[in-house]
Amino acid sequence: MDEWLKLLLTTLVVWRVVHMLAHEDGPLEVFAKLRIRAGAYIEEEEWVSDRLPGQLLICPLCMSVWLSIPFACIYATDVFWGFLYWLGISGAASFLELVTSPRR
Repeated sequence: MDEWLKLLLTTLVVWRVVHMLAHEDGPLEVFAKLRIRAGAYIEEEEWVSDRLPGQLLICPLCMSVWLSIPFACIYATDVFWGFLYWLGISGAASFLELVTSPRR
């Protein structure tokens, strides 16, 4: 498979997982329960948290940074390219989130 296609597919996967964890309740409300277990709660119809794990699960831009690390490690041939892949995948997933999110 072409490297650009792999990178595009990886970006879409990261964005989808980030969006799912941060915004959707999921089947049987599994993602909502995960956010609650991490310390997030609903206040004035928005998810908020004063604990770090909860903050990471409700912030899709933050979550994309951490979720893109394992994918960047898969593609990296050395540290420099790993760093570029990490920032590129995270940046592209964040861009997709900002473009598709109605709240921003």
